[in-house]
Amino acid sequence: MSLPELSSDHNPILLNFDTTTQFNFPTRNVSTNWESFLNNLNNTIIFTPNTANTREDIEKQVADLTDKILNAHVAASKTITTQHEHYVSEELRNLFIQRNRARKKSGSSLSLHMTKDF
Repeated sequence: MSLPELSSDHNPILLNFDTTTQFNFPTRNVSTNWESFLNNLNNTIIFTPNTANTREDIEKQVADLTDKILNAHVAASKTITTQHEHYVSEELRNLFIQRNRARKKSGSSLSLHMTKDF
């Protein structure tokens, strides 16, 4: 919406965003069978000439196409689970903690001889 009543060199605008929209993003750790994805798309999308006459028709057709693409991706993908975690021994963890504490103390100390001790 344009706001001409505000004095400025430029014509300011007011934007309203819908902050209640929830997006469901796919997890990153997936393996997609692209051949299956293509087959799913071929089975669900039937080509018809453009029949949209209004803005609402265009938005509905785009939303339908987007849903079909996302559903084809979900159907052709499987989640990859990691089988292991990175192991760090307790001794190394304690050394990391001591190192970080020493860095913090040396950074807050103003005396040079204290800094050399760390």
